[in-house]
Amino acid sequence: MAEQLIKIGVIADLHHALIHNGLQRLTQFLDAAQKANVDFIIELGDFHLLAYDDQTPSGKHRRFSPAQVNQKLEPLRRFNNFEKPAYHVLGNHDCDYWSYEETLKIYEMENNYYSFHRNGWHFIVLDGNYFMDGDGNYVHYSKGQYFKHGGKLPYVSPDQLEWLEKELQQGDEPVIIFSHQPLFDYPACILNLQEFQAVLNRAKARGRKIRACINGHLHVDDLDCENGTLYYNTNSVSAGDWVGKAYAAQRFSDKIEESNPYLRYIIPYSKALYSIITLDSEGFRVEERKGGIVAPTAEELGYARNNTRTESTGCVAARNVKWPD
Repeated sequence: MAEQLIKIGVIADLHHALIHNGLQRLTQFLDAAQKANVDFIIELGDFHLLAYDDQTPSGKHRRFSPAQVNQKLEPLRRFNNFEKPAYHVLGNHDCDYWSYEETLKIYEMENNYYSFHRNGWHFIVLDGNYFMDGDGNYVHYSKGQYFKHGGKLPYVSPDQLEWLEKELQQGDEPVIIFSHQPLFDYPACILNLQEFQAVLNRAKARGRKIRACINGHLHVDDLDCENGTLYYNTNSVSAGDWVGKAYAAQRFSDKIEESNPYLRYIIPYSKALYSIITLDSEGFRVEERKGGIVAPTAEELGYARNNTRTESTGCVAARNVKWPD
């Protein structure tokens, strides 16, 4: 069937636990989405509302009072109360502080993977936050246990792939797939990529149009095409690289830095970044969002990123791409 026009507001990797002005950045996105009159909004994981203790990032939790927890949930309330439908994708850091089950409840998600239909499009949400333990079991991230677990990761669980196979057999609408981790041959992609791609290829052989897969996680702005499907890495709304203590730098006032102990370990963007995406019968369009990086940059610090094919930039590039034949 012919693709109808639809406009989507997309945000990824807010990392509210790391950035000092996460709520302000989210509000700017919501205002822009409202102005653009999008059909729905979706966040692609790592809202990251609470974090582990700064001294023991792989173990002990911070002790937050109920009032502190309530305050840190404000971005989630703002997002969920948007005037148009709002959807979540789980990111790895969303399960740092809470258990997997608690995270679903707090985010008001009925399931960690699901689908919905809008304007003649079939949208699918997948969850790549599984690791394989020593016994070959697929275990969902929970309370940050993947930090210290020696298992392989990340995976989309086999039950999701079975569900996806059946989902793609229903209807003839063009398909968009959302995830946190990349679903194509890219650094930090899911480890069972071949199994996932086999499901897509079987659907394509039946005539199903898998138009695009859209992910976050890597904090880069990048677009690829493989096997007739577009793969779009959306930039983080907040920051580029996590550089850690070896490259820590103070960029803000003592008061801000003391209240946000992780801030010196990231490279913040000077503006909130988000993607306003338009899909129609012609192709895939993204509105430009100019920005910048708060100095010192990763390059100025001597930090070299090695987990993506492109550098992190403080902008979202304008794109106007026709659907591959």
